[in-house]
Amino acid sequence: MSKQGKILLGLVSFLPIALIIVYGIFFISMFTLAFRESVRQKGPPAFLLGNMGYLQVTMALLVISALGLLIFYLIHAINNTRLDNTDRLVWVLALLLGNVVAYPIYWFMQVWKAPATTTYQS
Repeated sequence: MSKQGKILLGLVSFLPIALIIVYGIFFISMFTLAFRESVRQKGPPAFLLGNMGYLQVTMALLVISALGLLIFYLIHAINNTRLDNTDRLVWVLALLLGNVVAYPIYWFMQVWKAPATTTYQS
């Protein structure tokens, strides 16, 4: 993989973590706005459902990026000839159980530090 490809994959590997942070910011700001608005008027705020679109789009992007990275890294870990069977099993379990946190770690340890000419099993 070229250096530009490794850098792009690294940026994409951190994308789910960034989207979780953005989702948390949208979630907290939506409810703080709702509480401020409920103090000014009686009854539930009318704009609360309008802001749900930001949360839904952020969550959809998070799910799509996390699932795509999971599939990519599982295939990469299974076909990585630099890993023996024990390491391969550990990485597969780490990717399945700690996926969003494991993506940047796997990228750094197995993709970024990999030599330029890596061969894969067929």
